[in-house]
Amino acid sequence: MILGSFQAIAAIALAAAVCGCSPGVMIDKLPSGVGEPTATPDRPATPYTFPAVHDMPPQRADTLMNEQQQVDLQKDLEAERAKQEALEKAADAPPPADPPKDKPPAAKKDKAVSAKDGAKTNP
Repeated sequence: MILGSFQAIAAIALAAAVCGCSPGVMIDKLPSGVGEPTATPDRPATPYTFPAVHDMPPQRADTLMNEQQQVDLQKDLEAERAKQEALEKAADAPPPADPPKDKPPAAKKDKAVSAKDGAKTNP
């Protein structure tokens, strides 16, 4: 008797475990009141395919650069970098200050000639 009830419990547990592995099939067969919500989109007609992970891309048609081409490219990049840095410095620098307005020249004061020189003083 105990063996029979043990087998029944094992069969129910096995059925529950198997149903748990693929709930999509089971959920699709449930009545609409018990299954998925009404706003759930339909399942695709064909299952999704996974990308071929082990397929290698074809070989590239273009060739690698030789050493001279790499050196030329490096020089071009350095020249462009220098231009960009110069433009950034010019943009970051404060604008030049306005040149001072020219003041009219001050009237030169004539030195009064002292009386001992024998000249008249300027009033």
